[in-house]
Amino acid sequence: MPVRREQVAAALKYLGDKADVKRRYERLTSLDQPQDTDAIDMALEMGGSLVPGVGPALAARDFERARRADDPAGMAMAGASVLPLGKLVGALKGYDPTMQKITETEFEALAKTGKIHTAKTSKQELESLRKGQSEVAEVRANADTVEGDELLQSLKQEGYAIEPSPIAFDSWIVGKNEKAISKLKNAKSPIDFGRVYGYSDADIAQFYIRRRGGDKRSAFREYLEDLAE
Repeated sequence: MPVRREQVAAALKYLGDKADVKRRYERLTSLDQPQDTDAIDMALEMGGSLVPGVGPALAARDFERARRADDPAGMAMAGASVLPLGKLVGALKGYDPTMQKITETEFEALAKTGKIHTAKTSKQELESLRKGQSEVAEVRANADTVEGDELLQSLKQEGYAIEPSPIAFDSWIVGKNEKAISKLKNAKSPIDFGRVYGYSDADIAQFYIRRRGGDKRSAFREYLEDLAE
């Protein structure tokens, strides 16, 4: 909810100095944490929070400031001032920092630190899962053989969720839990698949660029589209 200009202007009217009013208005509405606030700014903050329509707007501003500063506690406090507890908990559970907007420059810088990985074998995928490096693995095992049956039973005893692969014979999807397998089933983009298989955001960004033959702008646009889904 944006802070209404006329409401802020009314609150600052008594200051008289137009230049000062402008500076204080910019500090009050800025989504970045100001560094030069004073007692008057604090008084305006407290007074503004009591004005209908302004209080929620200031809380939304504080939430964004905290998000930019990577301050989860600040985000929770800002959200608590305008949301009932139940809705606040739901909002925080659904908050994912990785889903926030990324600039093209940030995307390219991220991709520079990533790398393309060769396809893993069934054994390597299982090792990554057991080490906690990924959420799922595709395991080759013939359940009709003693060896295959023992492997599957062993994985179940270890607490992993197991389902037959829908695309490969004698292949099984092994997840750290049912939720992980569900995430794989619902994956629609390289971002979804990459994350469930434990690849870093940098690796995923690099994959998009390689996929587009080095065309960074096209890769970035596709990445944003998939990120928004």
